[in-house]
Amino acid sequence: MTTSSYRLLVGALAALCLNTRATAEASPLTTAVSPGQLAAALPDVPPAAPVILTPTLGVLLSTALPFYSGTAEVGAKVTLTLDGKIAATVTADLNGRWSYTPSLLEFLSNGVHSLVAVSTNLAGQTGPAASVQFSILALGPETVIFSGPALSTVQTTARFTFGSSALLVSYQCALDNDHFVACGTPRDFTNLAEGPHQFLVRSKDLLGLLTDPTPAAYSWTIDLTPPKTTFTSTPPAFTNALISTFAFKSSEPNSTFTCALDSGLALPCASPYLTLLLADGPHTLAVRARDAAGNQETEATTYSWTVDTVAPAIPRVTSVTPGATVAVSPSEVSGRGEPGSVVRLMIDGVLVGTAEVDVAGQWTVAVPGTLVDGVHFLTASATDAAGNSSLPVTVSFTLDTTGADTRIVAGPPLFSPSSSANFAFTSEHAGATFRCNLDALFATPCTDPAAYQGLADGVHVFSVFAVAPNGVPDLTPAVHTWRVDTVAPVASVVTSPPPVLAGTVASFGFEANEVLATFQCSVDGLEFQDCLANITLENLAPGTHTLQVRAVDAAGNVGAAATYTWEMTPAGGGTDGGTGTDGGTGGNSDGGTGGNSDGGTGNGGNTDGGGTTDPGPGTGGGQNPNDPGVIGGTPYDEMLGGGLGCGATSPAPAMWVGALLAGLMARARRRKS
Repeated sequence: MTTSSYRLLVGALAALCLNTRATAEASPLTTAVSPGQLAAALPDVPPAAPVILTPTLGVLLSTALPFYSGTAEVGAKVTLTLDGKIAATVTADLNGRWSYTPSLLEFLSNGVHSLVAVSTNLAGQTGPAASVQFSILALGPETVIFSGPALSTVQTTARFTFGSSALLVSYQCALDNDHFVACGTPRDFTNLAEGPHQFLVRSKDLLGLLTDPTPAAYSWTIDLTPPKTTFTSTPPAFTNALISTFAFKSSEPNSTFTCALDSGLALPCASPYLTLLLADGPHTLAVRARDAAGNQETEATTYSWTVDTVAPAIPRVTSVTPGATVAVSPSEVSGRGEPGSVVRLMIDGVLVGTAEVDVAGQWTVAVPGTLVDGVHFLTASATDAAGNSSLPVTVSFTLDTTGADTRIVAGPPLFSPSSSANFAFTSEHAGATFRCNLDALFATPCTDPAAYQGLADGVHVFSVFAVAPNGVPDLTPAVHTWRVDTVAPVASVVTSPPPVLAGTVASFGFEANEVLATFQCSVDGLEFQDCLANITLENLAPGTHTLQVRAVDAAGNVGAAATYTWEMTPAGGGTDGGTGTDGGTGGNSDGGTGGNSDGGTGNGGNTDGGGTTDPGPGTGGGQNPNDPGVIGGTPYDEMLGGGLGCGATSPAPAMWVGALLAGLMARARRRKS
């Protein structure tokens, strides 16, 4: 047997063993599928021809024992015929792979050989054949390693036995890329260092003329380092769950584990690991790993947690007397509870905050804002670290501050173009007086309504609070903030078509000197309509066109319009049309064959031929003015319908309304004429 063939055979057997072991460890319970069940699940068609991966077509091999492999339908029997004689029948595995390693008695002679593979599926159907031709030119003896140390071992010694296809040979060995030296079988090594190693051996005939060109190789690893376990998932430190799940891994692959719960026996286990129906109290899981070489983790890796299924004690509210009447809205509520638990405080059914109970059993929750006068209900409940919740406790009290709350009921908008401002305000307390503050440090007496003139451009802040007849002021003034903006924005055209443009489409882009500004556009003197910062005008007629754009800021100031004029020329003439959407024959305005404006076969550069068969309301181009979905029949109507909105993802509704009205008016004028 050649070195490469033997190595492949040994590797395949080792991989099979490791795969079987890993499968058994990962899935101790498997479901067997009978060949009949698998055959019934396969389609009732002959299998495809198998694929031969090695040897490849036309390859020249230096070994007389080549390795045969390929792919086929899963579970299929692959019959291999070598030089007209059946060599073997193999089965494709669950990955659809098959392989065959010939024995030492199946040496091939030097020369050209032919391999034919035919597969038969589980249903007994035979598919077409696959074949390759390859050549053998073996120039030396073949060396085979019969035995060696485990692939992963704690032993620092190693013994190898090996042989050759030739009868009278000598051997040369090398360890870890050292020079080849004469050796015999068996070959022993001692005092090897930890880490990976490789042993090479080649045979040579006694005359010294022929040497194995492909030495046999054997690789293994000496591992003296114990693995380390790491938890990747654990239950929380405190839990009320009776079932806990753990996940862990080892620092070395192919490790096995033992688990011990609460100082119990260490038993084989795997990740994930579940603990069932644990009693309340502290628990500890200890996991220890053992690697493939047999090294065991020096000390087990542990995780401790506590199971707690008992709810904490009901908290008590001590800062508010049940049924009491208070004159000041409480800024905080305090009480007592089980140390370590978290108290949730609700006022009138709304959660206001939480607080952890300290070691002395005290808790305090801040109350934001001010409560209105009337009856209020405090509800407190406790939750411990494991997630158990207590029953709630509720305390009621009445708040009567006899103060005066303040509300602003009217004022300028957030952005105002006016330098004056008028405010209206009120208080629910009859007879209250007011104090106002406009951009100042101190409030002064004022009456409702309050008016201010000559305000400068910029941000202004107005605040007002009421004072009750008993002199108690509103401690939370009402505040109104707005911006005065009397300067109109400036719009500019940043992208535009050239002065002369061929075609029917033109695109524009605008910008303004104010961030929140919007735009209004007018084409060829039509009424200004809302438009976006980037627009595309379509179905433009040949001739001169003028676009005007102006900016409107958040305060409603309308700026001067920026103007751009350009000329549209036909895009090369020729035939524009297609088949009109209205059909029919004759010279009427709605279709047929001829040079009319709405369809059929168009002549020259008419404006409406072809086009979109039904662009829908507001898209304009390419339809009869009487068709549904077309705003108007003139180039301006098409521009309004499909121009300002074209290229925009969502044109402003006001723009569509304006365009629709303009189209309807144009249609009415055309019909009247």
